[in-house]
Amino acid sequence: MPSKKRKVKVKMDDALIRCIENNLLSRLDKMEADIAALKVREMPVSTLDTISDDLGDQRAGRFLALSAGGDPTDADACGVFLSALGELFNAVLYHLGGVNNGVLQFGANAVNGKLMAGAGNVTLDEDGIKIVAGTAGGKPGQYMPNSLTFLVGADGIASLLSYLSGATGMNYADLQVIGTSASGGQLKLIVYEHGGTEHGSFALAIDGSDVVTATLQADITNIHGKISIDNFIADLVTDHSFNGETIILEQNESQAFGDAVYINSTGKAQLGDADAIATSNCVFMWVDNYDGSNKRYAKPGAVIRDDTWNWTVGGKIYLTVTGTTGNTLSQTAPTGTDDVIQILGIALTADIMLFQPQLVQVEHA
Repeated sequence: MPSKKRKVKVKMDDALIRCIENNLLSRLDKMEADIAALKVREMPVSTLDTISDDLGDQRAGRFLALSAGGDPTDADACGVFLSALGELFNAVLYHLGGVNNGVLQFGANAVNGKLMAGAGNVTLDEDGIKIVAGTAGGKPGQYMPNSLTFLVGADGIASLLSYLSGATGMNYADLQVIGTSASGGQLKLIVYEHGGTEHGSFALAIDGSDVVTATLQADITNIHGKISIDNFIADLVTDHSFNGETIILEQNESQAFGDAVYINSTGKAQLGDADAIATSNCVFMWVDNYDGSNKRYAKPGAVIRDDTWNWTVGGKIYLTVTGTTGNTLSQTAPTGTDDVIQILGIALTADIMLFQPQLVQVEHA
């Protein structure tokens, strides 16, 4: 009959064998699971529900898939990176990106959402969108020649900037969208020359009353075809409004809306007076302030509204002999000796006139 010592040894050997078997089986199961997971990774996925294995969260400081180079910023680095701390390129931090010979080709910042592509030639950040054409080694956030930049400022102005490199330096154009729903809006194209000096502009605006205006500050050349400009009396919906071309002149004395003026010997705009030929050659009409003593005057052909007028519709409007501000127009022709009869226009409505001054005048004997 075996001893108790023999029995204990056999039981311990059996337990050790079972422990080794279980450990081996556990490892084999894990290996099989890993192999199955690898096979799944190699299988094409058509829909997300075909992925059955949950490998859990993968947490690491940096994932590098580089065909060359040891670090993404190395001069020979080629591939992609995913970095929790971020990689620094041109003083800008990127957490996800691709590099070619150490030059960042695309990148994303997980903190501020900045995106970059095209080796720095395309940038999207809080300042807007910038597209640079044909510039190697562009730096995000830096305005480059031959580029297109879309900016949205805190002032509500959206700008589309085009930078063009020329023989004398860099010129650029700015297309702006300005305004709010309450005050209206404006679409403005500005052309700048080298150094940032405004060279010309075109603005199309609508105000809070749905009045649309267009302003062009540039020379117009080489126009082919017909230009049609329609002026509707109904468009003059407010007091002291006008349609027509204007000229900027220095005023000779204090003047007001609707004053007829002639050009005196010093080149200034002076109030007209039908007392004599010398003071009755009126060719412009005061319509608006401009800058200091320089005022805006309507040219012949303008249609002008003043609610204080009370014209007889269709009647002629003459220059008066008063010669004071607010009193240069009348529908009664002067009759005194040496008075000059100068027709300044025709009444279209009770408060709207066509300004069409005549330079052929009649002087009373």
